Amino acid sequence: FPALVTPFPHPVEQVIDVISGLVASFVAIVTVLWVVLANYDREQKRLQESERKFSKMFHSSPLPMALSTMKEGRYLDANHEFLKLLQRSREEVIGHTSLELNVWCDFAQRTAILKNHTDKETVRNVALQIRRPSGQSREILWSAEAMDVGGERCWLGSSLDITEQKRADDLLRQERELYLDLVNNQPAGIY
Repeated sequence: FPALVTPFPHPVEQVIDVISGLVASFVAIVTVLWVVLANYDREQKRLQESERKFSKMFHSSPLPMALSTMKEGRYLDANHEFLKLLQRSREEVIGHTSLELNVWCDFAQRTAILKNHTDKETVRNVALQIRRPSGQSREILWSAEAMDVGGERCWLGSSLDITEQKRADDLLRQERELYLDLVNNQPAGIY
């Protein structure tokens, strides 16, 4: 092997060889960095586009939707329909907990949700009662997806207000009971 290594006849050639090696290494490093940064920039743009699309869908949804922390029930974001359901402004809701806002007609319902659903990724159609600032209660079906936001477990929830449907069902049931009572208590029957 020593015969394959040719010594540099002059020290200047040795310096030139070292400098050309350093230049080649520098060019390689710059090229790699350029590729990494270009890919990073491309991924950042894709992520921003994805976030923009999600935000648009979230805020334009006809269903009341909110993003809240599991642990505290602190609202991180809410769409217009959710604010309308609660009859509250964005400033009143964002950054505050459902407990602070006195949203729960029965706080035990929140405790039960945490106990029964915290380890699940998806919750579907849980019947809940919520309270508006006026004291009026609304019945909702709540569904949610668990997700991590900034290292904290959160619910991305949507609600369906079923208050009017429940009232109509109750009226229909009462009318049916009244009709059956009338029919069953007629001495001569109805012809």
